[in-house]
Amino acid sequence: MGEIRDKIAAAKDIESEVVKIDEWDVEIEVRAMNVDDYSKLLSDASNDEGKVDTEKYTPAMVIACCYEVVDEGEDAVKIFTSNDMAMIRGKSSKPIQKLMKVINKLNGTGKDEETAIGKN
Repeated sequence: MGEIRDKIAAAKDIESEVVKIDEWDVEIEVRAMNVDDYSKLLSDASNDEGKVDTEKYTPAMVIACCYEVVDEGEDAVKIFTSNDMAMIRGKSSKPIQKLMKVINKLNGTGKDEETAIGKN
């Protein structure tokens, strides 16, 4: 019984992918979130009725998942903080959507997930 649990606990399942954003002339490492981070993001991005506020959701996902590209062995640094929410909302949707495509792929989120969340 413990063997399966041990395999799950030892699995390196937080994936990442480097995305080139030509519009900003940068490369960004997009990382998947763990369950705690995703749960906190959903809580922070929800309105008083418990539904996801779309004005908060996309920028919050970008803030949570975007890191500077660093050499192996170096500590990764998040690019954005919660103070950048308005700045991100003011950027062109094209580069943000490039990031969101990878963010959704790595986190198993997207339209179906957002629709299901909104119904809860």
